[in-house]
This record gives sequence, structure tokens and C-alpha cells, in this order.
Amino acid sequence: MSSTLLAQKYTSRPDKLIAELGRILNKFQDIPGEDYIKSLFVYILVITEMKPNEVSNVLKAVSEPIKQDIMSTYDMIIEKGIEKGIEKGTTEEKVKTICDSFKNGIKPIIIANISRVELSYVIKVLKEHNLI
Repeated sequence: MSSTLLAQKYTSRPDKLIAELGRILNKFQDIPGEDYIKSLFVYILVITEMKPNEVSNVLKAVSEPIKQDIMSTYDMIIEKGIEKGIEKGTTEEKVKTICDSFKNGIKPIIIANISRVELSYVIKVLKEHNLI
């Protein structure tokens, strides 16, 4: 409970929250329930927009069991971010291919077949880009 109050206390000062984060997280050392630690860590990551080097500095001040929980959570967040980035890049490339194909005279039905998407998606993309 005190760790949550400390986190709240510093929400308007992310720099101070990052500086105190090791102390806040260490309060969980003898408390079971790693989900609470993970939730608090994710909350703090979001409000402070911590950089990787700041996370590394915080981890130096945290006990080993808590450090392991935090690192597994942080790794999961990084992995999800990479997946979303790849997904976004794939979608953007598909949209570019659809638009370029249409500009080069390829019919929407053929674009849909080649791109392995529904015709309705091709039409939607073309409309969004003012091509039809």
C-alpha cells in the first residue's frame, strides 16, 4: 500500500519517481503477489516514459527477486512493442503496394488476390487514399 502511495505522490514529477523507484519497488521484497509488482511497474513506465538506461539504473537499486519479476515484465513489453512495430510496418507496406499497383493500372480484384487480402480491404485503402 505504501508503495502505491509513494508512486502516486511522484506522478507529477516523473524524474523524482524514477529516482525513488528502487526504494518503492524494494518495499515488495517480502510481499507475495508478483502481479501487483508488475502492474505497478507498468503503471510507472507509462507515466514516466522511462528510457532503457533509466530502467537499468533502477534495477541496480532493486533486490534480486523483484529485479527478475521486473525484467520479465520489461522484456514482455519490449517484445510486444517489436511485434506491433513489425505489424505496423507490414500493414504500411501492404497499403503502399495496393496504392502503387492501382496507380499502375492493376485492377482491385487482382491486387486483392496478389496481396492476399479481401477485395473490400483493397477498396477501403484506395478510397482512403483518394484513388477511387
